[in-house]
Amino acid sequence: MHRILQRSYDLPALELWLERLVSAWEPTFGKDALELGRFWYREGAVRGLEVSRESLIVHSKEGGALWYAVIDWESGRLAVRSSVLDKARGHALAVAGLYELEELITEVLVFLPDESEKTTNSLDENLHQFSKSALGEEGSLRNLCIKVCVTREGLELTALWQGEEGSCVPVLNEAEDTLTHGEREQAILLSMLARRAGFSLDARRGVYLLREFEKIRSFVSSMLVDWKKRFSVECSPDVYALVHGPERVRLVGNAQSKGARGFRFEWQVLAGEDVLSARDMRRLLRGGGVPVFMPGKGALVLPAEDATLVDHWKHSAAGWKEGEVPRYMLFSLFEKAETPWNLDGGLHAWKENVLASPEESIELPKFLRSYQHAGVAWLKHRLGCGCHPLLADEMGLGKAVHVLSLIAADEERTKPSIIVCPATVVPVWLQEVARFFPAIETRMVRTGVVFDGTSCLWVCSYTQLRRHRALLDAIDFDYAVLDEAQFIKNPDTKVAHACMQLNAKHRIALTGTPIENKHLDLWTIFRFLMPGLLGTRATFERKVMHDGEVFLSALKRQIAPFVLRRTKQAVLKELPDKVEVVLPCPLTDLQRVAYQKIVEEAKRELSGEQENAMHLFTWLLRLRQAACDPALLPSHEQVSYEQSGKLLALLDRLEPVFDSGSKVVIFSQFVRFLERVECALQERFPDIARFKLIGDTKDRSAPVRHFQESTRAACFLGSLRAGGTGITLHDADYVFLLDPWWNPAVEAQAVDRVHRLGQQKKVMIYRLIAPGTLEERIQTLKEHKHALFDALVGQLGTLSDIEQYFASLGALIDYKE
Repeated sequence: MHRILQRSYDLPALELWLERLVSAWEPTFGKDALELGRFWYREGAVRGLEVSRESLIVHSKEGGALWYAVIDWESGRLAVRSSVLDKARGHALAVAGLYELEELITEVLVFLPDESEKTTNSLDENLHQFSKSALGEEGSLRNLCIKVCVTREGLELTALWQGEEGSCVPVLNEAEDTLTHGEREQAILLSMLARRAGFSLDARRGVYLLREFEKIRSFVSSMLVDWKKRFSVECSPDVYALVHGPERVRLVGNAQSKGARGFRFEWQVLAGEDVLSARDMRRLLRGGGVPVFMPGKGALVLPAEDATLVDHWKHSAAGWKEGEVPRYMLFSLFEKAETPWNLDGGLHAWKENVLASPEESIELPKFLRSYQHAGVAWLKHRLGCGCHPLLADEMGLGKAVHVLSLIAADEERTKPSIIVCPATVVPVWLQEVARFFPAIETRMVRTGVVFDGTSCLWVCSYTQLRRHRALLDAIDFDYAVLDEAQFIKNPDTKVAHACMQLNAKHRIALTGTPIENKHLDLWTIFRFLMPGLLGTRATFERKVMHDGEVFLSALKRQIAPFVLRRTKQAVLKELPDKVEVVLPCPLTDLQRVAYQKIVEEAKRELSGEQENAMHLFTWLLRLRQAACDPALLPSHEQVSYEQSGKLLALLDRLEPVFDSGSKVVIFSQFVRFLERVECALQERFPDIARFKLIGDTKDRSAPVRHFQESTRAACFLGSLRAGGTGITLHDADYVFLLDPWWNPAVEAQAVDRVHRLGQQKKVMIYRLIAPGTLEERIQTLKEHKHALFDALVGQLGTLSDIEQYFASLGALIDYKE
């Protein structure tokens, strides 16, 4: 509380005003004056008090001007006059001053230091004198007894008059005219002391309440001693417990098996060894880390993170009925390692089984490699435990063969199964089944198809799944497999929604790049596999943003039992090395002029439009095209290929490669650039066989097959998206990436078309980069994405806006010599 700047008084004057204020003085003032006066009192508007026997002068200052109110005692009542014409304001200042006077009386008369007894009477002596003169022949004072206890609202103070025969009358409910003069003095002192300690009056119930924990702690630890000198005070035992601060309770989770796949779960809160009631637990949860008062126990607090854990569980498990929560939810993302879980015997054994190494006694085809055999056993083990796994092996390790082997070995399979994959990969699945498992009946999902419930294997593109969603929703599958599962990374798309609605006994996700751009990619995949495991989307995104490394550590721990990630280097010892080389391709003069012109136009248009992402990425596209070949720009379509620094560097590097009889794969995201490369190859190397795969290629298998079967030097041209997935080009030993893409996972997929199972030669990978341009900065962004992937999956956010990595637009796009 504030302190006034100047106070002038003597003890006889304070004693006289104490006697005057025994009677309630607030009714002297109107409601508005009381409210404004209380506000001024709290805000410290009073600048000075002058206390004399005749009057109280209250000083204040407003707008640099001093003003005052004078309170006189006339004929047994208060009279107010002030230096301003506004009567209401004068009365409000008088109210503030009287509250300050009560505080002053409490400080000086009630808490008078012991050494002051040499010069003035103590409070007890003052009260004795007041009581003696007031009582006269009325007899002795009744005893003022104060009872203090802990209630759900805080600290409750009840004041009682105790008579000689043990009768008790509530102080605050007794009519004032029945009190003796001395009793009124005690009542006013109690009111002053209570206000000083922070108590508020509950007039309806006739008690004082103190709700703020720190004020309660201060009252019990220091003020209560002085109160006991003035009054008879009785405290319940839980009051003294408040001195030590709130007791931290413990959160415990109890789970019991329910059927073969589910469990029942409840939270309990323990205070010491006592289990709190459900009502008290709800109060603690609502407290959110703030102390909650519990009669008989004092104050308890449940850490905010525990309350958050319970809330997360509530939302994560909201989709299941009581007892039907799937057991994999025991591994929920928001389960803190230090939170104790009490599992019954069945659940404990189940959890230990999930974490155990799988047995490899399953009968599988002889052509499987040892790591593939182990992978199939791992998948079968996880599925057998009621968990739905993510096979995240590096590209080229045969994830499709894993799944087909698993399905073929399942003797209990009676329903259809479905493989969902990109349209460009559908033929690959059909070929894999025909090659390795011809006994499996395979059908394609297409327009006009009829689903008859046959135990066959359906192969479906993501597009066809969306189109046939109504039909597929009605089918119960044995297996639902998402290949290239990163295709559902955006949970808001219709394709993602269609995947979530698939009904299957077993669900499997396959992808070598579960995180292409941000953490939410992984959340969406697990939303398909095991809904609820990673919590709600909103909570997940908030954790990504605010909890950083702590969140990543928890996330990694939670997904670890359900993710199998192996690299080619680890399992294919016989696989030759791959060597990656950045090949600088300086801009030609024409390119440099075109690039700088685009930079200037982009800066001019984007000035003040940093939020216009569409315009920004349009300009970035133009800059990337200029860095590749000026002919990709509308204004330079007819220029010679010799005006492209990249085409010149590529042709120079290809000459010794073709001379050695090697095969080459060239990727670009620009189909027009591939056409320019094809024309340059025709002119420079007319005898070299060329094959091309782009988005509108109808028969994807033909160019791949012809390239693989070629017995001499050859060149395969592929667009990054169309040729970067679902094909095998391991007969090549050179890869040229003509232009960098924002996402390293897309490039890695393209490289792994060549560096994969069956490769016999060392693979050389060349990344063609135009130095000093936007392309160099793209490489910087890609490094951050690699770090994100390795942190969560590689060793088992979003990639922020461009502005996080570059200080300005110029820092991103300017040409630097």
